[in-house]
Amino acid sequence: MTIKVWCLPKLEEVDLNRLCESIIAEATSIAPLRDAGYEGKDNILVLFVPDSMTHELGTEILIEVSGLKPGPDCDSTIRGVLVKRLGELVKQLFPKSGVVCRAPAPDPRDEEFIC
Repeated sequence: MTIKVWCLPKLEEVDLNRLCESIIAEATSIAPLRDAGYEGKDNILVLFVPDSMTHELGTEILIEVSGLKPGPDCDSTIRGVLVKRLGELVKQLFPKSGVVCRAPAPDPRDEEFIC
């Protein structure tokens, strides 16, 4: 699973590390995702995508979840729980920001190679 966080305000490295750990902890707290093999840093990648424009950075934050495995452990109900929890986590840290979190349905046609 890859979780990309876009448009965060400027943060220190220690704060980004803390946020990364919180995001992973939130995702792994969802039992069906753990059952699907998403157990921590080894299979959850969190990216903080840099933004080239600093004007109004942090007013809107976007979280995108991708790379979920097709199947019942990642159905729309579980994805709904995940986006709600991740969105609430980020909103709690940035209460003045608008936060959108998306986790589209996995596409079984997507190819992935992991080594």
